[in-house]
Amino acid sequence: MTGARNQRGSTLFVTLVVLALLMILGTSTITSSIVDVRIAGNTKETFESFQKADAGVNAVVSLVGTANDPFDGASHADPFADFAADESPIKNIADLTVSTTLTQSVGACGRSEVATSASKVACEFYEINSNHASTTSGANNAVVQGMRRQVIAN
Repeated sequence: MTGARNQRGSTLFVTLVVLALLMILGTSTITSSIVDVRIAGNTKETFESFQKADAGVNAVVSLVGTANDPFDGASHADPFADFAADESPIKNIADLTVSTTLTQSVGACGRSEVATSASKVACEFYEINSNHASTTSGANNAVVQGMRRQVIAN
């Protein structure tokens, strides 16, 4: 009987230790899940910001051959400045800035020198910059794309 009397509190002690370990395990699992949700949210915001910046580049390229063609031998701080607010191709994208920069006004096109029209065609080189900086999430992305336009040489 003395052996049983010495072990009376050991069951309670072992149970409390197991409960404490389970509580630590549960807390670390919840903390890990919260961090994973935050990472997924940040990844989503960054991806959406990139898509919006890329949409700005695509909107500028879609203007080629129109009355508002921004590739006219000059740089444009805002190629959509001539559009009414409700007609702009980027009207549904907030926090987006787009510009085109003429990097080389007239240069060689890389055409074959043996081509009969090699001396009659030149190229203009542009850089399209599209930046999306979200004011709500803090996501910020920039897309830069080069563009070459063939022109008739003087």
